[in-house]
Amino acid sequence: MKSMKPFFTVFCSLALGSLATTAFSAYNFNAPILEQDQPTLSTLEESSHKETPDKSTQQIELDEQGDPVIKAGDWPQWGGTSYRNNVPVAVNVPIEWDPGSVDRRNDGKWNPEGSKNIKWVARLGSQSYGNPVVSNGKVYVGTNNAAGYLKRYPGMIDLGCLVCFDEKTGEFLWQHSSEKLSSGRVHDWPLQGICSAPLVEGNRLWFVGSRGEVICCDTNGHYDGKDDGEENTFSRLFDMVKDADPEAHTGAIAGLDEGKLTDKLVALFDKAGMPISGQPTVTKEENKWLFSTTVHDKERSFYLSSAGPKLSAFFLITTEDKHEADTVWTFNMMRELGVSQHNMASCSMTNWGDILFVNTSNGLDESHVNLPAPNAPSFIAMNKNTGEVYWTDKSPGANILHGQWSSPTVGLIEGEPQVIFAGGDGWVYSFAADEGKDGNPELLW
Repeated sequence: MKSMKPFFTVFCSLALGSLATTAFSAYNFNAPILEQDQPTLSTLEESSHKETPDKSTQQIELDEQGDPVIKAGDWPQWGGTSYRNNVPVAVNVPIEWDPGSVDRRNDGKWNPEGSKNIKWVARLGSQSYGNPVVSNGKVYVGTNNAAGYLKRYPGMIDLGCLVCFDEKTGEFLWQHSSEKLSSGRVHDWPLQGICSAPLVEGNRLWFVGSRGEVICCDTNGHYDGKDDGEENTFSRLFDMVKDADPEAHTGAIAGLDEGKLTDKLVALFDKAGMPISGQPTVTKEENKWLFSTTVHDKERSFYLSSAGPKLSAFFLITTEDKHEADTVWTFNMMRELGVSQHNMASCSMTNWGDILFVNTSNGLDESHVNLPAPNAPSFIAMNKNTGEVYWTDKSPGANILHGQWSSPTVGLIEGEPQVIFAGGDGWVYSFAADEGKDGNPELLW
C-alpha cells in the first residue's frame, strides 16, 4: 500500500455524557481540500435536484494494481470506501483538539472559549454508536432521540435516529426516526439508537435501521421541494395515553365521534408542532377519524386511531416538513425474510455498482441459547435503487453463537469482485460481488 497522509475532512469526536452526547467537529483551516464551496442551509432549497450517478460512474477508481485510488475529500461510508481501508488523504492535519465546554444545564449550549481546532458543536443523543459519515456538504450520525430535534418526538421518547447536519455550520437539517419495536429489548435494546453508519452516493443514502430495516433516503431531504418516496405516507404525531388522563382520553374519543376535536387534543397538536386554528370537520371511516385543516398557511391532512389504551394522531408528511427525512424506500428484513436480530440490527453496509450488501444481524433470542430463525438469511444482496433482493445466504445456519453485527467489505481480489462477510459462527465468507443466480450467491471461499 502506498504511503498516504491521514485526514478526515470533518473529524467528529463523540463525547459521551450523562445527559447528552455532543458531536465535536474539528476543522483544519489550512487543509486545501476544504477550500471548495460547500452547500449551506440557505442554498439547499435553491440547489437543483442532483440525479444519482449512473452505474458506470459508481465503481471505485482503481490503480493498475487493482487497489482503490484514495483521494482527499468526503468520507461517504464507514471506512471511506468498500475496501474499508480507513486511510484518508490530506496535508496539515490537526493532531490536537480541545472541545471547550458544554453547559448541560442550558440545553447543551457550547462555550467555544478555550477550544482548539473545533469548528462547531451539535448535540446528539445520550448514546451514539453510529460513526459519522461526510458527503456533499452534510454530516450524518446515528444516535438516539435524547436531543429531541423534532417537536413530535420530545427527547424522553426513545427512538433510533439518523441525524443530518450541515458540514459548514453544524446546523441540524433533518432526521430519520425509527420507533421502538413492540417486541422490546430482545430485538431493539433501549437507548441504543441507530448503531450503523450510512452509505452515501450522490443524492441517495442507505442505512440499517434499529427496526431491522434497510432504508434509502434522499440526502437533500425536503429542501429540494420534492418528495422522492411513496405518496400518502403518514407518520405518528403524538399519543394520548388513557392511564395518564382517563377523562381526557374518553372525552377525546367522544368528541371525535361527534366530529370535532376537544381542547385537549388541539393542545397536543400544538405541542407537536401542528397548531390548529378553528374547528375542523372530522369524519370517521372504519376505525379512523380523518380531517384536513390549515397549518402555517398550508393545507395539512391528519387522522387519529384508537388501539387499546392509546389514541394516536398521524400526519401526512409533505415537503413543508423540512426536518423530516425524505424516505425513498424501506425493506423490512424481519417481515420479508424472517430475520430475528439479537438486541439490535446494525450493519454499515457497502455496495459494488448498483448492488448493496447487508448483514441482517440474525441471532439468538434473550435466552442467549435459542436461535429463533436458523433458516433466516445472514447475508443479502439488494438493488440499491429499488430495494429488490437479488440473493440471500444463510451459511452460518444453526451455528450462530450470539449476534451478527459485522459490516461487509467489497473489492477486487486477483481481478475478481468479491464481497466478504464475517459470520456469527466464527467464519469468514467470500461471495462473488454480483446479482447471483436463482436467488443464491456464488460462494468463493
